Amino acid sequence: MIDARDERGSMLPAIGGLLVVGLAVLGLCLDVAALHVTYVRASTVSDAAAEAGAAMIDEARLHADEVTLDPVEAQRIAASVVADAGMEPQEVDATESEVCVSAHTAHRTLALTFVGLRDVNVVVRACARPVTG
Repeated sequence: MIDARDERGSMLPAIGGLLVVGLAVLGLCLDVAALHVTYVRASTVSDAAAEAGAAMIDEARLHADEVTLDPVEAQRIAASVVADAGMEPQEVDATESEVCVSAHTAHRTLALTFVGLRDVNVVVRACARPVTG
């Protein structure tokens, strides 16, 4: 005979549900953390590329006490730094006073795929100027 007050096994569905929800939240947290790491890496690469481009000072003008960039060489160096890091140089702009670099990379998600985000494009822009001092 079954006793109506017998509650054995009543927590099993609740624990199962909590386990599924907990694993889903853990997966989302890991995806967001990995996306953050990708953003930080792209930011570091674009900063380094802009600073490397800003180091390409026009030597002919430097002897005349003018600190200006060689735009062609600055673009070439900045684009090569981004490419050496395994990213695509989205845009590299260089003038005589400033270098701006946009680094692009794609991040493939795992848990966020279930909400429709399979690939996230990360584009980071950084600018640098030559300074003296």
